[in-house]
This record gives sequence, C-alpha cells and structure tokens, in this order.
Amino acid sequence: MSLGGKKLREPFVPGGVVDDNEPVRKWSQRQEKRFADKIGFDLTPNSGATPMPGAKGDGQDSQHVWEHKGTKDRRIVVDSSVVGKVCREAAKAGKSPRILLTVAGMPHPLPKDWVMIPLDDYEGPTE
Repeated sequence: MSLGGKKLREPFVPGGVVDDNEPVRKWSQRQEKRFADKIGFDLTPNSGATPMPGAKGDGQDSQHVWEHKGTKDRRIVVDSSVVGKVCREAAKAGKSPRILLTVAGMPHPLPKDWVMIPLDDYEGPTE
C-alpha cells in the first residue's frame, strides 16, 4: 500500500499484535472500553447481546449516544443500517449520534481509530 508515493509498512497495532484467535466479541468489547476510557462515556452493559429497554448504543454520555464498529482487517463498511440505528437511538434519548470506528489492520502510519459525527454537529477546528 502507498500513501502519496511513499511505501507503507505492514500493519502496526499500538499495544501489541491483533490476536487472530481472540473472539471478535471480546476484541470488540476491549475496543469499546478503550474508547469509553479515552472519551469519557459510560458503556452500555451487553450492548451487542440483547436489546435492553432504555439502553442505547454501545455507550452514552450527557450529550451523545456512541456506537462502535470495528474490524481486525483493513476495511470496514458503515452502511445506512448502522447510521440509522445510532440515529434512531440517539433521537429517542434526545442526544446526538456518534460512530466510533476501529480498523486494526490499517497500515502504519495511518490512524486506526476514527470518530464519525453528523456534519450538522461539526463545530469547526478547535484551537
């Protein structure tokens, strides 16, 4: 893979190599906790297991409903079902939707973690 004509090294995952034998659910839960610790939202218990009344997204803070999607691979698809789900849950909670992405196989030096927000919520660069 190249970036502007510069050859990139093979995938680098800070904190260690992705364990291909680790179940996807456990890996995803670790990513959700990592985001929650960094951003400061509360995780929704068993968010991916069963629908729980009042439990929206993978986590929430006072203003947002957070949904995490991740892959150990180099690509991820975020389609209208993902966006629609978090938007509906956020609207029910009176909050703004946020989507967190982890693409663990992203080649170094590209960032593997991303945050998606609706353009209407974007307030411009911060100083």
